[in-house]
This record gives sequence, C-alpha cells and structure tokens, in this order.
Amino acid sequence: MLTRREKAEIIRELNEKFKKAAGVIVLDFKGIKSGDLIEIRKKFRLSGIEYRVVKNTLAKIALKDTGIERISDLLVNNNGLAITYDDVVSMAKTVLATVKDKDRDKMTVKGGMIAGGDLLDANGIKMLSEMPGKDEVRAMFLSLLTQVPRQLLYVMNAAQRDLLNVLNARKQNLESTS
Repeated sequence: MLTRREKAEIIRELNEKFKKAAGVIVLDFKGIKSGDLIEIRKKFRLSGIEYRVVKNTLAKIALKDTGIERISDLLVNNNGLAITYDDVVSMAKTVLATVKDKDRDKMTVKGGMIAGGDLLDANGIKMLSEMPGKDEVRAMFLSLLTQVPRQLLYVMNAAQRDLLNVLNARKQNLESTS
C-alpha cells in the first residue's frame, strides 16, 4: 500500500510529465508476461518513449489541468501509458510495431491523445502511425528546397546547351557534305 505522501508525489510527478507530453497512448497489457513487459519498456526507452503503469485513480487526478485530461475516459482496467515529449508519429509507429510483435489479444492499443488535440481511438492511432514522421517531413522539405535551385540551374544552362547542340549539328552537316 502506498502512503498518502507517496501518492501525492506520484500525482505531482505524473502531472508534470503530462504537462510536458506531446502525446500519450493508452495500452491494455492484461495477461502479458513480465519478461515481455521488460522487453517492451526497453524498446520504448530506446525510441524516446516513457512507459508507465499507474493506478487509474492516480492518473486521473494527475491529468487535471494538463491539456490531455480527456484521456482519462480510456483509463479503465489495466493500463500502461506510453508518453512522448517529442515526435508523436514516431511514438505511434513504435507502439504499433511493438504491439504487433507480441500477442495481439494480450496487449492492445485503447487510444491516445496529442497535446491540444482530440481523443483518438485505436484506429486514430493507426492513422497517426501512417503519417510521415518528423525526420521524413524534414527530408521532404529539404528536397523541396534543393529542387528549385536545381531547376533554375537547368533552365539557365538550357540556352548554352541548345546552342552547343546546334553548332555540333552544323559541324557534322558541314563535315558530311565535304
């Protein structure tokens, strides 16, 4: 049993985490083996995701005034909370890949929420995971930035290249007639 002081500390700590979180995904881990849970935590940690198992009542209290308090609707029965402070799309991809690795009936995604966004069900999390991640968006943006100068250079060199082609064709024409 936790003392009142320990509960207050857990609530305070969780409240701070929820306020800083970019997104949270709620997982049902009923029936999963502790060895598998340790492996899941390790995968999450390597991906920058924090995984917490807390009592629903403490989590619901900690969610107040965080911007993601509507996630408390999902806190029923056994819950694990995957929390990210950075890239929500990468978190969704990692969580779904990890859930697919394990038995589907033992660990399932209940839903989640992006800070300042709407409450998402399991299908919403799946759709979120199909979006390009932060690094993919950066790569697309850089590609667009370099594409314009490349096309401009191509157009600027076109007149010189075409003139050279005309001169070469004329030279070949003169050589073939003589």
